Amino acid sequence: MDDLETLKHAKKYIDKLANGINPITDQPVPETDTVNNVRITRCLFYVSSALQKMIDHSDTEKETKQRTAKGSKKKAFWLSVDDLNAFAFSDTPIPISEICKRLNDLKRDDGMKKFSRKRVVEWLMLTGLLETDTDEAGVVRKRPTEQGKNIGINSETRVGTRGNYTAVFYNREAQQFILDNFYNILQMDVHAE
Repeated sequence: MDDLETLKHAKKYIDKLANGINPITDQPVPETDTVNNVRITRCLFYVSSALQKMIDHSDTEKETKQRTAKGSKKKAFWLSVDDLNAFAFSDTPIPISEICKRLNDLKRDDGMKKFSRKRVVEWLMLTGLLETDTDEAGVVRKRPTEQGKNIGINSETRVGTRGNYTAVFYNREAQQFILDNFYNILQMDVHAE
């Protein structure tokens, strides 16, 4: 295991701990466990963020070296059924960007394009699981339809530095639905990838 793989592995453990999950057993830790202390949890999320920056920097460096060495043509993204079976499901609802990150972490060939969030979102819209909604300020947002909610896609309004925004999350069933339809999603023709 090289340094980058070790960082990714460590980040997975930190993420699980930050979410109150024992990284060894994948079981929730008791509420009274030290890892569930708010200050410890914040610290773990901070460490996770720092590790992600290191991983992103290493990935970018690695991709630049490969592009320079091979030219810039990358192969289409692809995972085998065995690769998909290794997907790390989250019992806590996660955003589509995290699902795509976890799928990208499964690729074995660094010469492949990344699996894009845009591809999944467009497929979910075409299948009637997501729709767009324009708020009173004229901002277009995506949100789950009733059919989307039935498979485990939910949204909530959050407050960010630029005001309110809608965050869309996918529970374990919705994550499974995306994996079950992975090869259909790959067929999407997304031009801006």
